[in-house]
Formats: sequence, structure tokens, C-alpha cells
Amino acid sequence: MKSAIGAGVTQSADDLYRTAMRLHQQGQPTEAGRLYDAVLAGDPRHYGALHLKGVLRLQDGDFAGAVELIERSLAIEPNHGLALANLGVAYRRMGQLDEAVVTLRRALSFDPNSPMVLANLGQALNQSGEVGEAVRFNRRALALNPNQLGLQSSVLFAENYLAETDPVELADRARRVGEMIARVAPARGSHPNDRDPDRRLRIGFVSGDLRAHPIGRFLLGALSGFGSETTLDFHAYATSTTEDAVTAALRGIIPHWLDVTRLSDAELEARIVADKIDVLFDMSGHTEGNRLLVFARKPAPIAVSWIGYFATTGLRAIDYVLANRWVVP
Repeated sequence: MKSAIGAGVTQSADDLYRTAMRLHQQGQPTEAGRLYDAVLAGDPRHYGALHLKGVLRLQDGDFAGAVELIERSLAIEPNHGLALANLGVAYRRMGQLDEAVVTLRRALSFDPNSPMVLANLGQALNQSGEVGEAVRFNRRALALNPNQLGLQSSVLFAENYLAETDPVELADRARRVGEMIARVAPARGSHPNDRDPDRRLRIGFVSGDLRAHPIGRFLLGALSGFGSETTLDFHAYATSTTEDAVTAALRGIIPHWLDVTRLSDAELEARIVADKIDVLFDMSGHTEGNRLLVFARKPAPIAVSWIGYFATTGLRAIDYVLANRWVVP
């Protein structure tokens, strides 16, 4: 079968598909999607094109669209392990955790040693409240690929909920993970901040919970105590796009607000350095969506861990923990 791709030029569906996959792998989703559509125009039952077009939707955050396309591909080829794995991820991102766990267990039956499937199954189980089983699957994934820093964070976070966890051993593991992060993102040695002791201090908050969440509510209460004459200049670096009434109230107190969800770690570090932040607060620790790779780079002279996590991050680049007599133990 031939498919048209330009004036007087044709390619077979297989050639189009291979070209589309190559563009997809090279980070050219628009061109890849166009070629997947060309393949499907000639063969609507091409399960590979259906699956990978679904993966494009998944990568773009259209989880419902991803589920629809990948399910169509599996109706044609039900024993496609990678498609099952991606479907499970889409279900998990939609919050359909029962479907995610069932689908990812099936995907694992095709590839029992896939770090990706093990990690996603562990994450789905963790979100379902099956913390012990989640940690077991995620540890298997890390044994196969210990350089998954996001998964290292997830396991550290989850282990805090297991009664059998030794807190001293957990702190030691956190330090080892902190060292791994520091090797990937070494700290800068200097900062361009003005050393005038009488100027306003620039304070930055990095969080994905600047909303109706315990962190957002707590921060709102804390910052509401500062009057208009404060010598502190507040900056927020929001790592989530979710906003509500608490967000609006915080925006009224924090004059400098930036959505950083699409910034890479290097870009976020550069922005914080450019903003000349003096004290930067990490309000995530090892929870989901953290930006510890940014903190490891030391974009501000002083970094503080506060109200987002209840244990050590293990990062030497974080200088202080702001705590009270209940948090410290």
C-alpha cells in the first residue's frame, strides 16, 4: 500500500510508520502525529500507529484521548505489552487507579523486568494506598535502574508510611539519594546578590501546593502576618497549574508569581539566580513534582526545607529546616 506525503511523492505505510517513529523519538511530535495520521488514513487498523498516536496524546497531557487510542490499538493486538504499559500510565494519570493496577499487572506479565512497568505499577499501588506492595515493586525497579531519581524520591516518601521502616536507615538512604542528585546537578559556587545589609530580602517559595491544600493554607496564614511595611520581597515559583481561592489570596500577598511547570531544572535555576533570591524555601521534599534537582544547583545563597516534607531530603545544598518541637523529632 502507498500513501501520499507530498507533491508526486509516495511512501509505503511501513516507511511512513518508521519515519513517524523516528520523528517521535527525536522530539518532533507535530510531524510524527501527521505521519501517524497518514498511516491511519490508509490503514485504520494499524495498531502501531494507533498506539503511538495515543502515546503522543499521553505526553501532551490528553489522558482521555490517550486511553481511547491505545484501547483501540489493543482491541486489534491485545498482547502488546508496551501498549498495555502506556495504557496503565494513562489510567494512573487520570486517577483511575483500579484500572491502572490491573492493566499494569498485565503489562508486567509480558515483561517482568521492565523498570518502567515496575515503577508505574508501584506508583499506582502507592496512590491506591497499597504502600507496602508499592515499595516492593519500586525497589525492584530501582534494583534494575537505580538512576531513576524521581522513583528514588517516591520510595523515600512512601517508606515513611511503613511501620517497619527504621528511621535511621531511612535518613541514611536519603543522604545517599541526595548525593546522587548532587552528582547530577552540582552546586554553583557564587551568587550575584547585592550584599547591602539594609536592602529588602528576596524570599522565594517553590511549591506545587499553592492552593486549597495544607501547605497553601498554612503559607497563607503565615504570610498574612506580614504587613505592607515588611522588608521582605516574596516570590512564588509554582510547580502546578492548579489554582483556586487560596491561590488567589496568596497572589494578593506574593507580588512576584511565576508558573514554572514548563521550565527545565536548568531554566528554573537560571530564573531564580536572575531574580537574585536570597532565601529559597523547598516546600516539597521528596513528594511528587519536587524540584530537588534545582535546589541541588544552589540557585540562592540559603535554602530552607519547610512544611512540605517531614524528613530529611538528604541534600547538602539545603542549609536549614524550619521546624517546631513537633516536627523536629
